[in-house]
Amino acid sequence: MRYLLLLNALVSVYSVTAQITEEFSDGDFNDGIPLTWISSQISGSNDFIIDAEELRNDGPSASSKVFISTDLGLDLANSDISWIFNARYTGGSPSNNNNIEIYLISDRSDLTDSPSGYYIRMGENGSGDGIDFYSTASGKLIEDSNDLVSSTLNVTIRISRTNDGVWTLEADNAGGSSLTNIGSIQDLDFTSGDYFGFLVSHTSSNNDNFFFDNVIIDITPVADTTPPAILSVSAISD
Repeated sequence: MRYLLLLNALVSVYSVTAQITEEFSDGDFNDGIPLTWISSQISGSNDFIIDAEELRNDGPSASSKVFISTDLGLDLANSDISWIFNARYTGGSPSNNNNIEIYLISDRSDLTDSPSGYYIRMGENGSGDGIDFYSTASGKLIEDSNDLVSSTLNVTIRISRTNDGVWTLEADNAGGSSLTNIGSIQDLDFTSGDYFGFLVSHTSSNNDNFFFDNVIIDITPVADTTPPAILSVSAISD
C-alpha cells in the first residue's frame, strides 16, 4: 500500500501548475519579490526603473541597447509553458532604431551579448512592423502578416509552447485581453534556458518611452505516463 501511495504522490507533484506573476507594483525590481531582475547600466545606473507600477526604460540620452532580465531556469522539454505580458511604446511607431526584443529563454543574462534562445521582436525598417517570433538558431519562425504594430505599439502578447515543441503566438494590439492568433509552428532548437527579459534598442529621444507590465509565466510539468517495468528479480533470503 505504501508504494501505491508514493506513486500517487509523485503523479500529483508532476501535475501541479506553477505560475510566476510580476506586476512591478512594489517599486523595486531588485528585491526578489517575486523576481530579481538584472539591468544593464550603460547610463551609469540601472537602465530601467519602475514608473507608476510599470517597468520603463531609463537608458542613456544617446542611441543605445539596454536590457533587463531575470533567472527562471525553464525546462521546456518536460513542461507546457505560456508567457503573457504587456508592452507599449509612446514614441510613435516602432522602427529598426526603436524596437523591442522579448527573450522568452536566453542562455545568458546580458541580452546584448549575442544570446541563444527564443525571442519576440517588434520594430523593423519600413512600415511592415509586426509581432514576429524568432529563434537565434533558425531565424524568423512566425511572421505577423497583419503588421499589428505598424502604427502604434500597445499590445498584450501570449505565446505558449507544448512540451513537444509546438509554439502558438497570440496578441491583442489594443493592449486588452481579446487575443488573436498570429501563427503556430513546431521548433525544437532549444529545450532549456535560464533567463527571461527585455532588450530595448532606442534613439536618444526615446530612452524612456518603452513600458512593460503584467508578466505571467504558467508552467505545467508534463506527467510521466510510462509505466514502471520489472528489470530483475532476486531472492535475498529464504
